[in-house]
Amino acid sequence: MKRTVILILCAVTVLFLPSCRKKLLDISHTTDGESIMSDTDTIINEPQSFRVDNILDAVGWLGKGDDEISVPGEYISNEGTFKEIRIDGRLFSHECRGYARYAFLGEDKDKYVESIYLFVDDYSPDECKKEFEKLFGEPVNERENPYAESVGGVVSRTDYETDKYTISLESASNYSFFTLEFRLKNGQN
Repeated sequence: MKRTVILILCAVTVLFLPSCRKKLLDISHTTDGESIMSDTDTIINEPQSFRVDNILDAVGWLGKGDDEISVPGEYISNEGTFKEIRIDGRLFSHECRGYARYAFLGEDKDKYVESIYLFVDDYSPDECKKEFEKLFGEPVNERENPYAESVGGVVSRTDYETDKYTISLESASNYSFFTLEFRLKNGQN
C-alpha cells in the first residue's frame, strides 16, 4: 500500500511539476534605490517529449543504451537524479505520456534503459488488460487494495511477466487515468 501511494505521488510530481510554467522576478533598480519588480513568464528547462507512434515500440529500449535506441540527444535529460527520456505516443490507439528511465549504477550510471513509466488517459484499464492478455498471456498477479482517499480510492494492480521484463498496470477508482510500468528484470541488460 505504501509503495502504491509513493509511486503515484512520485509519478504525478515527476510528470507535471517540471513542465509547469514558472515565474521569474526581474528586478530593476531606479535612481533612488527603489526596486521595481516585474513578472516575466518564462519556461525553465522544459523537457521535450520524444514521439513514439506505437508506445510498445519503446519497450524495446529496455536494456539498451543511447547508441542502440536512436533517440536524438535533445530528448535525453540528465538534469535529475536519473537520466531519462520523456515520451508520448499511442497505446492501442489511445494517447499516453511518460518517461523511459535509465538504470542508476553509481559511477557507471546511465548505461541502459531500465524502466518505462506511462500515464494513459481516456482508456479503460479493463480494455487494456484484455489487449495485454493477448500479447503477454494471463496476469501473474492481481490484487485490489481497499478504498483510501489518499491514494485515489480503490487501487487495483495487475502484473504481467515476460522473459525480459515485468509489466504493472495500476488504476485508482477516483482517477481518470491509469499507470503502466515496464521494468527490466535483474540481470537482463
